Amino acid sequence: MIHTNSFINNNGNSKQAFDDKGKVNNWNNGTLGNYWSDWTSPDKNQDGIVDIPYNISGSTGSKDYHPLTTKIDIEIDQPQPNQTQTSNQNASHQSTHHQPTTKSQ
Repeated sequence: MIHTNSFINNNGNSKQAFDDKGKVNNWNNGTLGNYWSDWTSPDKNQDGIVDIPYNISGSTGSKDYHPLTTKIDIEIDQPQPNQTQTSNQNASHQSTHHQPTTKSQ
């Protein structure tokens, strides 16, 4: 599953993503998709999900059925000066993006 990412001006907006491996990837988790800088409206019910699925370039016909209207902001907590971080497993990731309500396809 590929979801809750921000694709911003990839390839000059001509092809933000490409799916051509014969196996369709899931570009959303059933509730949340990805932010695509070239696909932010319409969102008539203002639930944070674009009303029209985002078409993924390539031969598989993949779509993001829950594209987000706003980009995902990720904050990575850094260790305090007196803490030692021994591996990336100790880093916590927190999304500051609001969670839109669920929308049926």
